[in-house]
Amino acid sequence: MISRSLILLILLNVSTAFGFGFGSGRTADEAEVVQYLSQQVYEMKKQYLVWHWFKNTGRNPVWQSALPSNSREGENYMVGFARRYWQSFCSLTNPSANPRDCGNLNVLKFGATNMYGAALYTSVDPVATFTFGGGPNEWVLMQIQVPKGFRVIDLAKDSSPLPKEIKNFFNQAQCPTATTVDELFRMGQYNINSGSNQYEACAATVRRIFKDTLKIDGFFYTYASSNFRGCNTRGVSRSAETDALGGYQGPFGGRAFVITSPDKIAAKDIKVFNQHTPDAKADRSMIASAMYSVHGGQSYAAHIAWTDISAQQIDPGFSSWLQENLIGCKEEVPYGPAGGI
Repeated sequence: MISRSLILLILLNVSTAFGFGFGSGRTADEAEVVQYLSQQVYEMKKQYLVWHWFKNTGRNPVWQSALPSNSREGENYMVGFARRYWQSFCSLTNPSANPRDCGNLNVLKFGATNMYGAALYTSVDPVATFTFGGGPNEWVLMQIQVPKGFRVIDLAKDSSPLPKEIKNFFNQAQCPTATTVDELFRMGQYNINSGSNQYEACAATVRRIFKDTLKIDGFFYTYASSNFRGCNTRGVSRSAETDALGGYQGPFGGRAFVITSPDKIAAKDIKVFNQHTPDAKADRSMIASAMYSVHGGQSYAAHIAWTDISAQQIDPGFSSWLQENLIGCKEEVPYGPAGGI
């Protein structure tokens, strides 16, 4: 299937040939850039769950306690890390010129070298990234419900080169490697790690277009995710060694998700768990079932080990839960065209 961005690129080339629309070699203005990029903005069709693992070591002692699933610390953590993504596009050398919501940029030192810089990285299933939580007694797992209407870009799908006129616009904004949207989304990382103002003009332009004008709430990128029986796995490569436990390539083509805006996520839709969490047994039972279905009971017992949930069985409601909550499990594509700018 041809992507919308590729269709638009073809139309732009046709318009050039006939002497209207984008002209050969010229520079698009910002309104044209926004119009082009808006074709790559989608909205989630329904609510879905995503997960984020982290270690409790060196953090607030609350993460090592008998952590209730509705702890306010979960919301504080989610909001702080989600905001870091666009913070990394702010100026370090001239902070007085920054928008007010840039806030304290000192927090950006943590995670600045990740794929897209400091951000709230989540997986589309609760198993794929569990090793980021470390070993027993170290891990914390955050479960976040992403709402219907969340505005997203899919960097794993829309990877076509930008038209020359669009590249010219970003080159004039001092974006030296702006050939794809994926590269634009890495400018915050480049900005923070440069130690200079080399990328600041570019980062400010990217931030203004994607955050302020297109109002992006998050983005998908290529990463490992897990397969589960009962999910739509057409076109997914499965090996003989892992077929018995469900494979490891992803129900949605192998993607992960970065949340760039916390504003649409309600506090009640954030849950946190550790080894000692006493409540939310229904949620924990599904997470345990997911771990068992992919890696088996021994792995579950070694890494999660909730004493009130068996490591040797799958919850009877697990299949229905997968269909309802996992991105791309029940339907091939979880998003549709965005309503407007």
